[in-house]
Amino acid sequence: MERIFTYGTLQDPAVQRRVFGRLADMQDDSLQDYKKERVQINDNYYFIAAQRTASRISGKVFEVTHKELRLLDAYETNAYRRVSVTLQSGLTAWVYCR
Repeated sequence: MERIFTYGTLQDPAVQRRVFGRLADMQDDSLQDYKKERVQINDNYYFIAAQRTASRISGKVFEVTHKELRLLDAYETNAYRRVSVTLQSGLTAWVYCR
């Protein structure tokens, strides 16, 4: 299993069902030295995590299988890159960022 830290649309149950077919069991967590910014993709605006010292993003963390992780990569598109981070809780997780 892998962990994903989410700060936007992946917290939405409808998105979770559509992308990987189930509801995730999420826990609160946060990511230090990152800030939520907006990015335009086509005609829509989405949040993206950008490294910023002395900033913090509150969000959720949940576990996914390797197959679900590939589905999430496809959902996020190449507008995001997936990086490994250590959350405030001490857990290691993937986050989609700039």
